Amino acid sequence: MSRIARAGLLAALLTPALPGCFSDEPELLAEAPAARTTVKFDFLHRPLPEIPLPNDIATWPDSTSATGRRVNASMIAPTGLEREVRTLIDQLDGW
Repeated sequence: MSRIARAGLLAALLTPALPGCFSDEPELLAEAPAARTTVKFDFLHRPLPEIPLPNDIATWPDSTSATGRRVNASMIAPTGLEREVRTLIDQLDGW
């Protein structure tokens, strides 16, 4: 197929799609109601991030775990008791 024929074929295939690129308002779409449920996902929340569970983002790979993942809890804590609890949480299998 020649270069001119290829360009013509490409133009013929793309021309019907162009009007959709220039429309200001979506057409034939119904109004969607507002969501009644929201999901909080905040890595910067303290003392611990607000992450929906189960979620692989809150785990790290570990081949010795039954699931192949371990919970990744922060070890930075204001008290010794809290550090100890976080150490135990960090040893839990992921999901």
